[in-house]
Amino acid sequence: MKKALYLSLVAMMLANVDVQNAYGSRETYEKSAIDPQSQRFQEALSNLNDSCKQHKPSLAETLDSSLRVVYDKLPSDRRDEFIDLLEHANKASNAAWVEIFSDFFSSNTNYSPDDIALLSLRMFTGFEKSNWTFFHNASLLSVLSPIIQLRASIAPSEGFPLSFVSLRFTGNDLGDAGIAQISPLLKANCILDLSINGDDSITINGWRTFAQALQQNCSLTHLYLDHCNIGDAETTVIAESLARNNCSLELLSLSLNSIGNAGANAIADSLKVNNSITSLNLSSNPINETGAQAIFDVINSGQNITLTSVRLPDN
Repeated sequence: MKKALYLSLVAMMLANVDVQNAYGSRETYEKSAIDPQSQRFQEALSNLNDSCKQHKPSLAETLDSSLRVVYDKLPSDRRDEFIDLLEHANKASNAAWVEIFSDFFSSNTNYSPDDIALLSLRMFTGFEKSNWTFFHNASLLSVLSPIIQLRASIAPSEGFPLSFVSLRFTGNDLGDAGIAQISPLLKANCILDLSINGDDSITINGWRTFAQALQQNCSLTHLYLDHCNIGDAETTVIAESLARNNCSLELLSLSLNSIGNAGANAIADSLKVNNSITSLNLSSNPINETGAQAIFDVINSGQNITLTSVRLPDN
């Protein structure tokens, strides 16, 4: 009798007939057939889809298919990190994240940490460049940095195009802790443009950390460090890193700081060996004719043939 019942249950399962008995439902059998990692992904994706169908049905199908493609392409040892991202996205308010996810990045929008988690998913679905601008909210870096590092660590050979980000921080108090979170992104070569504007909370130690990362970077093309209370000591640290890096940086802006002749001399020394920078902005710094001449001497002597624009109008 028991054997007949067992064979009957097996037959119904093979025929895709729903089975409700002491052994559990059909859903239980299906879940047992997939590994825990895949089950976790399916649950996270299902929750996202439910929210999406409720607030923006037209996006649901695209979202589902895109994230499945991403998951399938990811190496198995990186999938847990991606699932973490999906689960974090589920914690955001439904209406807010669906609207944000359906729009392109805007460089003039102030995002919350949950928004950042959701928007960053776009980096995995074919967008080659993303822009984030932060006003007075340095805490977002704690969410942003690991997401970008995960994306940058996945090689194009694994099916993902190179992805770059443009980061702009205005009026933030990043401090040394914030610089410590930006530095790995520089080392990962995924930042194209970086602007830190109006931040006097970064100490000389923070700029040393930044400079060390800058030495290893070959993606950054534009660097704006304006109005950051940068003096001669900080400028010297940054200049020394530029002397060791000729990869990609084309524009360096250090306006509205406290750079004097010593800082200008340090920059001049770095320009003797740096052949990537084409534009230098040192406006609104206390540099007199002596400091300015040191820079122009490097250019006029032919020691630097790439620098074509130097701004020192307000000194």
